[in-house]
Amino acid sequence: MNDLIGVMDWFTKVRTDVFYGNDSNRETDALIKEISGAFGTKNLSFAAGRIGDVLAQNDFLQSVCSDTRLPVCSLYHHIRNTAAIAVCLLADILLEDEKNIGVLLSEYKLTSEQISRYRKEDLIGLVRIASFLHDLGKVRNFSSERKNVRFYEHVSLTEEIVREILSKVDSNFVSKYGLDAILPLLARRHHGKEAITRLEKFIHAGDVVSSSADRRYEVTGEVKDGKIIIRSFDPVFPHEINCNDGDYACKTTPHTILLGYKQSKEVLVSAKSPSDTYRILFKDSVVQGGPGVFEGKWSIPGGNIGYISLDIMQIQDFITEADKLPMLRGGSEIVSDILSQVRDMIGSEISDEVVLFSDGGNLLSFCPSNATCMAKLKEKAEQKVFSVSEGTLRASIVTGVIPLKDLAGSFHSVLEGIFDKVNMLKQRPYHVPVIHPPRKDQICNACRNRLISGSLRIEGQKEMYCTVCAKKKEYGRIKKEESKKGKKEAFNPVPVSFIREHNLGFPQDLTDIGDSIAVIAVDGNMMGRLFTHTLTPAEYTFKSEQFSSRFMRIIRETLVSLMESDLPQNPDKRLLLYDPKPGENGKRLLGTSCGFDIIYAGGDDLLIIMNAKAALWFCQELIIRVADAFSFKKRLVDGSGYKDFHYHTITVSCGVAIADNKFPIYFLLDKARSMEEKAKEAFREKSKTDELNLISLPAGAVSFTAVQGAMPSSEFACYVLPDDNPEMDMLMKIVHDSLSSEKHSEVRELITCGDTTIEKLNFIKYNYASALRKKQEVSERIKAAEMMADVVNSSKKEDFGTNIHGAVKMVVPLLWNQGGED
Repeated sequence: MNDLIGVMDWFTKVRTDVFYGNDSNRETDALIKEISGAFGTKNLSFAAGRIGDVLAQNDFLQSVCSDTRLPVCSLYHHIRNTAAIAVCLLADILLEDEKNIGVLLSEYKLTSEQISRYRKEDLIGLVRIASFLHDLGKVRNFSSERKNVRFYEHVSLTEEIVREILSKVDSNFVSKYGLDAILPLLARRHHGKEAITRLEKFIHAGDVVSSSADRRYEVTGEVKDGKIIIRSFDPVFPHEINCNDGDYACKTTPHTILLGYKQSKEVLVSAKSPSDTYRILFKDSVVQGGPGVFEGKWSIPGGNIGYISLDIMQIQDFITEADKLPMLRGGSEIVSDILSQVRDMIGSEISDEVVLFSDGGNLLSFCPSNATCMAKLKEKAEQKVFSVSEGTLRASIVTGVIPLKDLAGSFHSVLEGIFDKVNMLKQRPYHVPVIHPPRKDQICNACRNRLISGSLRIEGQKEMYCTVCAKKKEYGRIKKEESKKGKKEAFNPVPVSFIREHNLGFPQDLTDIGDSIAVIAVDGNMMGRLFTHTLTPAEYTFKSEQFSSRFMRIIRETLVSLMESDLPQNPDKRLLLYDPKPGENGKRLLGTSCGFDIIYAGGDDLLIIMNAKAALWFCQELIIRVADAFSFKKRLVDGSGYKDFHYHTITVSCGVAIADNKFPIYFLLDKARSMEEKAKEAFREKSKTDELNLISLPAGAVSFTAVQGAMPSSEFACYVLPDDNPEMDMLMKIVHDSLSSEKHSEVRELITCGDTTIEKLNFIKYNYASALRKKQEVSERIKAAEMMADVVNSSKKEDFGTNIHGAVKMVVPLLWNQGGED
């Protein structure tokens, strides 16, 4: 037996190569050893936390599917969501009366002494552990009785694995809580007919709701009057359906059909085995599986679960109100710290697994449906937002109750309702007191929004700031020190290891980044269609975590690629790396700066300041890497032949503002955001709907401007990739040539060339004559002259800013800025 049990990547529909038997047995044995060692001897709450950490860091559990019939959800995310739901249901019972601890445990005939050792936290820990282990039998294909156990024949094998784990745990700890009498049965009896006790029914409820991710996806089938009516509600991917490859025989030819968004097809069928109670309706080659129909009585558990959703408001305004690099960095860190503290608070009150998503200033979590509990969580979350931000930030926080049946397959409707409540709360007016300072010098010089709070000693120096800006500066310093030590690098888009390995410096000030700097604002395009169209909580968590980790990795790899290209170059030809000049006080960053500083990275947002020479290269490379990493590429049957389909599922737009490094940073931050909007507008214009009713997205877009004075300028350039790739490549070559001393004068002539026909003709004639005068490399020089002719003759763009000639004139002079030397 060597069956594929890998999970399907949601964004690319590429399946992980993990095989049942060979790979899974080896990985399962290693996992059993890790889980056994994580139990410890402190208490069950502590053990559950450690086991949860082991599972969260286990790549194997995240790479296998929870059901081979429709491999669209990882086993890890299934068991994590099972634990979240089971714990919330249990917590509701315990909130009614903690005496229920004894009632619930008495069903397992524990001694009164054993029951007395259970606190509320320990019983919750017990249910968490049982939920974590309840499907481990799926990934081992042998038991003590027989070989070649099927993937779905996992229930008895789960009990055997749990007993094996307990045999390796300290016997006194096992006896203390009666684990050998309760945990194997609690983990095993999670199916409807087997669930007897109330604790088992809690896990059963969590398993049923989470399992809906294994049986439902965006293509549905309904059997009626000898027909299967197949419909696709997937706005992102095409689906190739084989109507004869499931448990129904297809009487219509051809058996394979292609479906797009909101398209449907009826096919005549008959059951291959009429006695089967569970049948696969059809197979979809895109997801390598298909949905099933259960002919028996399908039971969705009753009851409710609570939720809490948080959206921190005006994040960008809060981060960008500062004018110094440490404060910008610190504002971002304060936002991250708020989310971290709220997440930790919910974890300590309930469990870590209940938090479905936490990133980009947003958080969504399950919780008990108890009204008092929800009010308490909301109040504590509000306090965290207020205290960490020193009363400056506000958050839209909503709570509510969801029927469990609504989680099983219609979670997208639940999400829409939650987001609507959050947005309604965000629209409510609020009042901010007006500051009436007696003197101008009492306003904080950093933010210019708040009163100075007194004399604050920061980094050994006495400076006058408001409390918020002082905290931002301190947070920024701490964050930079943590970055230098490489802390949390797995979740950090900054390539700390590479920077340290090559003895590069972290910028301390904007002048450590480049003579000219670029503020780059990056945002995902049309992300709502991906994350609101979600059927189950497990899918939501799975999809969110996949995106976040991959996006951060792509940012990190793009920066490394630029730095690697720079390292062998002479300093004057480097794009990103930069040797800072001594400051007015004689201080300077020792050595070479990495040439960038990430101010904010969360969700699909990125705000980064970098050496202006590298900005456009970074944006182009990031756009291409993101589009490629989140692309669907597959050859599918289309009528009587085959057709190659290619869709980008995640794309980004970049807004860039370039200026001298001493230019006020707040102005550049605003400009970068406005450029980001220009890029997104252009991106939307180039997006098209195809014959499958699916939106065919460009790879991404970049819009940029140069800022040379305080007076606002409307000049900008915008490129949508891949359509504008040739023009952007041309711009990149000219920018690269401008940095070469050998070609400096040629680029200067291009920049000084006017817009009249006579000036353009004279410039073109001069270039051709110059190319023909030199005998070496004539063909290359002719090509260069032809490119220059194309540049000056490029047509004016109506909606996307200036043409390439205008873009060169706008950007290159700022890149030549050498602190006033050129």
